[in-house]
Order: sequence, then structure tokens, then C-alpha cells
Amino acid sequence: MYFPALLRLVGFSLEEAYKAYLGSINIATVFISFYAFRRMTRDDVAAMTGSVLYTGGMRITLMHTVMLGGVSGMTFYPLIIAGFYLLFTENVESREYKRIWILLTAGFTGILMTHMISCLMFGLYSVLLCIIMIKKVLRRNTLRELLKAAGVAIALNLWYLIPLLQYMTGESLRINSKIAQDMHIEDYFASLEDFTQAERNIYSLFIDDNTLGFALIAVIILYVVTIPVQGRGKKVRRCRNFALLTLLTVVVCTNLFPVVAIARRSSVMFKFFRMIQYQYRLMSVAVAMLSCLAAIFLASGVFKRRTLYWIAGALCCITLYQDLQYYETLSFDKIYLDGIALESRTDRRLYSYAVGNGEYLPVMTKVADLTGELEYEGELVIGQTVRDGLFFKVAVENKASEEGKILFPLLYYGGYQARDSSSQEQLQTTIGDNGRVMVMIPPGYSGNIQVGFHEPLLWRIAEGISLITLLGIIVSLLRPDMIRTIRKRAYSG
Repeated sequence: MYFPALLRLVGFSLEEAYKAYLGSINIATVFISFYAFRRMTRDDVAAMTGSVLYTGGMRITLMHTVMLGGVSGMTFYPLIIAGFYLLFTENVESREYKRIWILLTAGFTGILMTHMISCLMFGLYSVLLCIIMIKKVLRRNTLRELLKAAGVAIALNLWYLIPLLQYMTGESLRINSKIAQDMHIEDYFASLEDFTQAERNIYSLFIDDNTLGFALIAVIILYVVTIPVQGRGKKVRRCRNFALLTLLTVVVCTNLFPVVAIARRSSVMFKFFRMIQYQYRLMSVAVAMLSCLAAIFLASGVFKRRTLYWIAGALCCITLYQDLQYYETLSFDKIYLDGIALESRTDRRLYSYAVGNGEYLPVMTKVADLTGELEYEGELVIGQTVRDGLFFKVAVENKASEEGKILFPLLYYGGYQARDSSSQEQLQTTIGDNGRVMVMIPPGYSGNIQVGFHEPLLWRIAEGISLITLLGIIVSLLRPDMIRTIRKRAYSG
């Protein structure tokens, strides 16, 4: 979200920034999916068809229902699928095999930076796939590439992972609080009602929103009816294995998948289902797999070249028709972004709109009770107050013989500190009423205090490691070209 945020800061309207972001991720999806499918199939027509199917599939529905996290995360799905596909199908001794880790690292970095739930879903699917393909995983070169991809991805994203893990394990937030305690649920598994609220049978895959769509269903039908004439070549066998895995991802999104039965037997899977929140989110993986299957199927040699062109054209036309239908249905009598007025406030001087469900707020926070003013307890005299974003500078005097307290209109997270402006001596800072930052003012204190967020040293170290890793990746990618350029100059000299 940094890109639209920067546009907003330099003067673009909210609507303009939003549209620019949608345009950029659509363009990125087209090129990334084409590149990934081209690496998998080595066929331009098949890759182009798969890219159109994927870009114009479920993402369109999600986009027009303003599910930006899911849409953004789907941009990077093809890279991960292509990485695993090549990992298990390419010659392990080839030069290209040693660069497959780049696809996996880039893909997981992309979805981690855009949609953590997508990262969680693909993480589980990746573990299951590695278990299924355990014989190939244990090959030296394959295991090396997997470890390289995982190691580089962790190092590259350490700047984000360290604060995330620190907060998720050390802070009392709504999202990591105990479900039964906070929701007063006697039957844990009843809470899976939200997960399966859009329960789907096979028939609903054909007609509901956030499902496969006409074009991908046409791919399934075409694949099934041509099974008797597909032959037994290497490409056909690979396509068939991929089709079985794809079928599994589709079944997981329907009522054929025993969600509650699995949750009752595994606390880990129960937590996984709760974190995913909604079963239909898994449909995004099924759509990505089916788009890849379409590309692999069209490149498998089942069809003659002329026939392939007709099929590819028909699938692209069906996708275009489907997108137009989705757009007309979803946008009928709806005005997006209307009602979000950044300048409007309520009587309590709070913004008159809310974003999200507050999952990452301190667990005791009541949003309705938050104010925009400083509050204090004790015999304190508050002087000039200057606010700059999340930083405050306050002149304060404590005339009492006991500690005073100042509550700031900031939600408390580990890292907030208060210091005396002159001596830089730290004052005790902790969480106060309604999850706000509270600073303890010693008796007899008089001076200016500065309150703000200060990153721990560990975060800075993690940022340094991530920066070094990024530079290392750039050098490793450019090194072959650099060596060739040096050699050419040496020979010409």
C-alpha cells in the first residue's frame, strides 16, 4: 500500500490513488503470470491464455468487492506455483535449476508483503506438496534449492518478520487472544461457522461469485473430454499429475471437504481455519492452479497448432464476457468510495468512519471510547502541547508528592518511549486505560517531555540483514551479465 499512500501524500485524491493502484497490480499480474506460465510451458500461446484466464478470473470479483489484500496477494501466486512445478520437473543438473529458488523467494516475499493470509495458505499447501513429493524433495539439488529459497526469503523479510513475531508473541492483541475466553464460546468448533458461511457444493462452483467462472470450468470440461486421446507422453503425464493436485484444491473449497472433522482432530488445523476466516479464500488458490493447468494442458501437445489458436481465442473471449458480466452485476447501483470523507468528524472530534475489525488493537481497546485529547490524573499542570503525527512534545509540571499520569491519544505498542527533552532521561511508559499510551510523571517534575515510537536495536539489525540480502540478490542476478561484459571488453581490448 506504499504506492497509493505516496500518491495520496503528493496530492492525488483517494479515488485517483485507488484506481492507480488497481491499474498497477493488474498490469503486474498480467506480466508476472505470463512470465511464470512461460517458464513452465515454454509456449507463448499457452502462457498468454493462462495469463488472461488468471487475470480475468476471480480477481475481478474480489477487486470490485474491494478485497485489496486478496487481489494484491494473487499477483504473486503464479511465481510460487511455477517455482514448485519446475523444482519437480526440471533436470536437477541443469544451469537453470540453480535459479529456481528466485521464483519461490520472490513469490513468497510478494504475498507476505501484500496479504499474510495468502502467505499462510500457500505455506500449508507447500508443506503438503513437499510431503507428497518427498522422494524428489530429498534429492540433493532439490533440497538445496528449497533451503536456499526459504533461507533467502527469511533473511530478505527479516525486517518485517522480527517485529511481527515480537508483537504476536509479546503483545496482548485481539488477534492473538484466546478465542474461547474472548468470545465466550463453549463449543470451539461452533466458531467455524464463519469459515464455512459461504458453503459451496459442486453446483455452486458454476454460478456463485468468488468461484471458478465460465472460462475455467470450460478448461475442466475440455480436459476431461480429451482424456481418451491425450496419449502417454511426458508432458501429458505431468499435466495429469498437476490436474489431480488442482482437483484437490477445488474440493477443499466445497462442502465435500470435512472441515469440522479435521478441526476436531487437530488443534493446529483448527487454528489454521480460524486464521483463514472464510473458506472461499481458498478458492483463490484453486483459480491459480486451474489457470496454470490450462497453460500446461494447452502446451502438452494434445492439440494441433491451428486448433490451439482457436481454443485459446475462445477461452479469452469467454473470459472477457465473464468479466463484463461480473462488472455489470457487481457495480449495479453501487458507488464505490462514496461516504469516506477524510475531513468529516463526529461531535467527539473523531473520524466518522472505521476501517477493519480492529484485530490488531490492544485487547482491551474500545474504539467508541477513544478521544483525540490528552487526559491526565493527579495535580499536573499541562502547558504547550505540540503533536506531529505519532510524536508529542508536552510541557508538564507535577506539583504533587505522588506520581501523575498522562494518557495520550495513541494506542500503546511496545516501542513507545517518553523522555525529558533536556536530559533525555526516560520516563516510565506503559499501557493505560483503553489501550492508550500512559506516561508516569515523577513528583516534583517540571519540564518538557517527548513521546514517540522508537524502534528497538534488534529491528535495526534485522533491517540491515534484509538490506544486505537484497544487495546480494541483485549482485547474484547481475553477475553473469557482468562477467560476460568484462570478457567482451577484455577480448575487444
